[in-house]
Amino acid sequence: MKKIILLLLVMLMSGACVNAANWQPLYTIFPNLNLYIDTDSVKQLNDEECYYAVKYSINNEPEQVSYLKSNVRTNYIGVITTTDFIEENYRPNAVFANPHVFMKPLANNSFLNTAHSFVVSMMPGMKIAASGDKSDLPAVSRHTPGKNTLVSYSATFNQDIQSYVATTCELLNSNWNAPSSGYNTQGIAKVTIGADGSLIDCNLLESSGDETTDRSIISAIEKTVPYPKFPSSAGPAHSLDFQFVFDKNIVKQSVVY
Repeated sequence: MKKIILLLLVMLMSGACVNAANWQPLYTIFPNLNLYIDTDSVKQLNDEECYYAVKYSINNEPEQVSYLKSNVRTNYIGVITTTDFIEENYRPNAVFANPHVFMKPLANNSFLNTAHSFVVSMMPGMKIAASGDKSDLPAVSRHTPGKNTLVSYSATFNQDIQSYVATTCELLNSNWNAPSSGYNTQGIAKVTIGADGSLIDCNLLESSGDETTDRSIISAIEKTVPYPKFPSSAGPAHSLDFQFVFDKNIVKQSVVY
């Protein structure tokens, strides 16, 4: 009997050591990449830095998990370690307890830009360098007057913007009539929306492979004008860039650039 009780206690303690995870999909311009961020793993160190974990697979290869550190002020990122993703071995808190990491500038063509941008948008108190030059933040654009100004977003910004994008997806869905003749109905569009709901710009980051389908996507984007006005938590942003995935008559939301 004592052995059974001891075994149960060991099992319970083992289960408690396994970290819960909330894997949020992040859509990117890389067609063969599946990227997720564990929002429960995000750990803010100070007003500029945070830890977090992402998992990804390329061309349906086995999933990898990377434990990362981002610096918002410098736009530097560091890879603490990357391993095969095995759910029972996934313990970000243990990795973040004593990390050794080399920080370097974000590369413009790295998919890690998307993860970096997501944690920037969700962290309360984070200050983001805003500039007319998008090379500062290649995956994040929050347009404000002047250059080298600092824009602070409230703790509710991430929640508000997710709700905003979900509403916008519903509007795009109602206005999109994908042709049945399209042999590939998936396309990825970048849409720049003004704070007043105006459409400033739109273009296809990834063609569906069918010209008629591509035209229907652009038509849906134009037909949805005016878009909802930005939530008050967006602060002084004059416009925001969004990425939408048009896939089999369903418009999927993505992270804000």
